Amino acid sequence: MDKIWIKNNEFKQLTDDEVKKLKADELSLYVKDLNEHRVKQAQKEIEEKIKDSISKEDFEKLKASIDELNQKNADNLEIRIKEFERLAKEIAEKSKKQFADTEKLSGFELSLKMAKDNISGKEISSVLKDYKKGDKFSFSVKFISGDVTGNPSTPQLVPGIGQIPMPKFVLSNFFPISPIQPNNEGVASYDDWDEATTVAAAAAIAEGAVFPESTAKFTRKSITIEKVGDSISMSIETIRDYGRFVAELARFISRNVLKVVNQALWNGTGVTPNIAGLYTNAPALDTLTVTAKEKTSTPDIIDLVKVLNKRILNGADDKYMPNFAFVNHDDYLTLQLAKDTTGNLIYPNGVPMVGAIEIIPTSFVATNTMLVGDKNFVELIGDPNAIEIEAGYRTGDWENDKESIKARVRTALLLRDADKSGFLKVTDISAALVAITAV
Repeated sequence: MDKIWIKNNEFKQLTDDEVKKLKADELSLYVKDLNEHRVKQAQKEIEEKIKDSISKEDFEKLKASIDELNQKNADNLEIRIKEFERLAKEIAEKSKKQFADTEKLSGFELSLKMAKDNISGKEISSVLKDYKKGDKFSFSVKFISGDVTGNPSTPQLVPGIGQIPMPKFVLSNFFPISPIQPNNEGVASYDDWDEATTVAAAAAIAEGAVFPESTAKFTRKSITIEKVGDSISMSIETIRDYGRFVAELARFISRNVLKVVNQALWNGTGVTPNIAGLYTNAPALDTLTVTAKEKTSTPDIIDLVKVLNKRILNGADDKYMPNFAFVNHDDYLTLQLAKDTTGNLIYPNGVPMVGAIEIIPTSFVATNTMLVGDKNFVELIGDPNAIEIEAGYRTGDWENDKESIKARVRTALLLRDADKSGFLKVTDISAALVAITAV
């Protein structure tokens, strides 16, 4: 009988469609040859894995023992599997190097068990693929599901790990970023107008009259580049046996840092080591100065944004073009659910833009507060998203057989005094709405 799965004296695994075309006697031979091939492949892979991790003498003993048991039990695959499994463990236990402990062999043991329990069969199934145990040994195999009442099973591990909350919108991706320069002594220096002594004196001049003289002064200022960080200590067992968790823990502390940084970019106090936030530095709307033209009947946040936009434009001779308004999700929801007197949504197509201003909800903003501004006049010094990850020992790690990883980022938010007029915050939206309500 011609074996179509043997080419040039080498086994060639058939596809599922090819297997279905085999006759009963051909299928029986194919099943036997396939199992034989799998055992040889597993044997070869194990030898490659351990040959550099045990002594040459032990390795040669292992190969000799395998050859011997293969010859003695050429027709008994199950005995060969059991003996090979036993010999591999025995050599591993005797080895002075710590390569092949029980856990490291478990992936191979599983593949042998699959072969042992499926010596005869009728259908090929791709049941086991890329089985991994601690990422230390990977064995990929197709096995025969044969005339057995049940197939060996392994617990299914669903990929991934549940994620901790992290806002989709972050300020660190919203504003322009400048890199931190070397040898900065921990501060970012910048030139700004000295507004207290700056006078614009331009005026119409009669023929022969003296020209007016303006006064302009500059001052050099600086802000401290602050640092936000986090760390976590792990046992050596965790690091070596649960690699996927180590990577996840690194992402965990990175997210922790990123979340704290973004909150600080919004409302950090500016008292070292805290970042000075945008909301903290922006001027506030003075509701006592609201004019009659700024009032309307039954105003909402859209109307309030219009008032803030007008004030920013008028107050700086159109220097700015406000393009964002930050609000909390609760206040944004009031716009989404707002209805007219007939019960219809006021904004059925979603919350609209106000001119060039996009109203952006974010959890970094406290409920009942908001801020409108021109993002082109804010600058982040150092990329808040470029979080550094390092590993090392902290106090107590060495003696307790632990290692720690830490995450850090250094950044600062620059809002020049001369540009603060491009921003207006509202510390109490409810009170502001009352102030702009026409009586």
